[in-house]
Amino acid sequence: APAAALVGSTVTVNATVSGAGSSYVITWLDNGVIFNTTTVPTVTYTKGTGTDSISAWVLSTSPTGCYEKGFSDTALVQVDEAVNNVTGSGVYVYPNPANDVVIVKTVTNVTYKLTDIISTEKQKGILPKGEHSIMITALPQGMYLLELIDEQGVRTIQKIVKE
Repeated sequence: APAAALVGSTVTVNATVSGAGSSYVITWLDNGVIFNTTTVPTVTYTKGTGTDSISAWVLSTSPTGCYEKGFSDTALVQVDEAVNNVTGSGVYVYPNPANDVVIVKTVTNVTYKLTDIISTEKQKGILPKGEHSIMITALPQGMYLLELIDEQGVRTIQKIVKE
């Protein structure tokens, strides 16, 4: 598994299984709680907040495999430290505070508007799904508001500090 992932992203965890014969069942656990059962050594899940402690419990179903259940080593997946804000609409904004550029990662198309704290518009535009840079080099130091509206109309306002 990756060491870190963005909240809301899909994480794939792969296990190496030996001694179980040709068929087996794997019960996957996140922080000790079962979240999936597979017959293949791969599982995907959606990254939540906090650190995930992923482990697998393997049980052979093969007549030639061992019949003792065994736990895997634990894979830790932490929240990507680069992301300071994760909105409910699947938009990631970082770094914050920022000097020259604010990065916006989107899982859908969004419109944005950057204003100062008295609502004077500084920038606006449309950001298609993906990663984009919003240049703030020309702005003076201070606090700004970044309004983001996704395709479903979900509106999020993120405070941005320009250093």
